[in-house]
Amino acid sequence: MHSFNRKPGGSKYAQGILIVLLIVSLVLAGCAKSGSNNGSGQSEGSQQSSGSNAGTGSNSSQNEQAPAAETNKYGGTLRAAVGAQLYVLGDPAQITRLQDLFTAAPALESLARYNSDGSLRPWLAESWEEDAASRTITFKLKKGIKFHDGTDFNAESAKFNIDLLIAAKRDHVKGLQTVEVVDDYTIKLYADPWNSSLLEGVAINVLFVSPATYQANGAEWAALNPVGTGPFVFELWNQDEKVVYKRNDNYWQEGKPYLDGVEIYYMPDPMTASASLQNDEVDILFSMGPETAVTAEKFANVIKLTSGFGATADIVLFNSANPNSPFHDVRVRQAAYHAIDTKAIVDALTYGYNLHTTQWGLPGAWSYNPEVTGYEFNPEKAKQLLAEAGYANGFKTKMATVANPFRQQLLTAVQGYLAAVGIEAEIEVIDQGRLVSMRANRNWEAEMIAVVFRGDADLATYMSFNFDELYGKGIQYTDEARQLIANILGAPDQQTRQKNAHAIQQLLYQDLVLAIPFGVSSVPAAVLPKVMDAGVNAGAPSQWTPEDAWIEK
Repeated sequence: MHSFNRKPGGSKYAQGILIVLLIVSLVLAGCAKSGSNNGSGQSEGSQQSSGSNAGTGSNSSQNEQAPAAETNKYGGTLRAAVGAQLYVLGDPAQITRLQDLFTAAPALESLARYNSDGSLRPWLAESWEEDAASRTITFKLKKGIKFHDGTDFNAESAKFNIDLLIAAKRDHVKGLQTVEVVDDYTIKLYADPWNSSLLEGVAINVLFVSPATYQANGAEWAALNPVGTGPFVFELWNQDEKVVYKRNDNYWQEGKPYLDGVEIYYMPDPMTASASLQNDEVDILFSMGPETAVTAEKFANVIKLTSGFGATADIVLFNSANPNSPFHDVRVRQAAYHAIDTKAIVDALTYGYNLHTTQWGLPGAWSYNPEVTGYEFNPEKAKQLLAEAGYANGFKTKMATVANPFRQQLLTAVQGYLAAVGIEAEIEVIDQGRLVSMRANRNWEAEMIAVVFRGDADLATYMSFNFDELYGKGIQYTDEARQLIANILGAPDQQTRQKNAHAIQQLLYQDLVLAIPFGVSSVPAAVLPKVMDAGVNAGAPSQWTPEDAWIEK
């Protein structure tokens, strides 16, 4: 989710449309001259700026500097800005939005954190053991950790917080029946049926707050007052201005944090946010739109998320289940895919800040199948497939999207590419209510819909929800696909889980071509060069390392 977005109706939107049309015309003109295309989708405007970062969560200038003396790291207040309204910071059952998770991170912690490749490393947990045969996960917890109110983080407090998510029926704890306190620092989770996504669901998505404070004040109070185990203690939240934290002098990691405090500002206007960064009024801009990122490159390190975890992904779905639609025929879906240079569109519209993909997620994720290469940009092949399917003269169709400048621009580009192979596509902009009504039926009325999904590696949680529950009536989602999802959920080990994930990527994107994937947001963040070790975008956009962050003096 981009916190700093284009505003509809403005000059930037008009500029975007012109850019899209120019890219389409240039690419198609090149095809006419060469008669073929190498499928790379590369255009002059698609190279990443030299000012951007590879997305490791630390910028290149930091990596090149010698370590500073520990005493030089202490002091100062780190100021960050988010562009989306904050809602919940301290109730584990309610906190779900990206900007809320990022803002709560100084105070609230989880059992594990992501590594850059999506694997997990222990955090509040010392270790864990999964046993698929007995359908249990056992967590050993670290000792000597206290909440900000002075109470102990232990097995009872861990159970309390996990139970909050069970009661709220959060998808991340699907199948989790009970949490047993084995001893003061050991809990055992019992699942029925076994769910291979449960370890990640609990270890990452349960944020721990003090049961004593929560019970004394209630859920409504807790939502606005995070009392956790983190490196900073919550002080105040002026909801239309900022959240303020002060240093936790009793933090469980000795010698940390280095900063005196953290302040996170709400700045909905991207121009204001960019100017504030340039004027040294804030140190970090979180989750920028591409235009803001391009501007910020001139005076800050722009860091991309390359894992895709927690990021949004753009795809166009075909109404393939409708027997009266041309897209009921897989050859027509293949033709449409061949007709569109998806990489050129992604690069042009996002200035290289969204990452092109051929399936659900990005390379490097455990569920990404390197053999799913998509369909290369080849208009002549598209025309051939259309002729084979009985549409040598093309046809008319309709595409739909909710009102969103980026997706409207994306469909405008798609419209131009399809027109070049004889498919005349009308674009209809609809509201969310209409979208919900359309996807509840086999016939969507529009034969292609541009939608946005989560790009996470966990296909059993996110792919099945979107392809089956939300859009399943209108697409050729098969029993084979459902079985593969069931196999992922029931997998006794990671190898089995990955094998089935690769199989469903092949089935849905390469064989059935239920959708055309475009790109996954890199959730770019801008960090001033003086900020060190903040860990922004190292594994997931909501995860960073305020305990390690320091400001160069």
